[in-house]
Amino acid sequence: MNRALAIALVSAQVLLLLALALLPHGGLWPVNLGGSVWHLVAWLALLLLLAGKARWEERMLVAEHPDYAPYGTRVGRFLPGVGRLKP
Repeated sequence: MNRALAIALVSAQVLLLLALALLPHGGLWPVNLGGSVWHLVAWLALLLLLAGKARWEERMLVAEHPDYAPYGTRVGRFLPGVGRLKP
């Protein structure tokens, strides 16, 4: 595993979660649309980051543990049956 990449991914997750926690909510902003757009952007960035990180981790798991490939074809990545590995 590339240690620098793993640290960068976890750091990005923490920054996005902090952004979501610290962004003012739409009702507190003078312009409601501004707050909600930034929240949407932060949520979308976090979702894409987590999905990409999961795919990267699955590739490492398949390389390290041969029994993971059949398991990954049966179960989902985040929800049961959704995002299964291709056989």
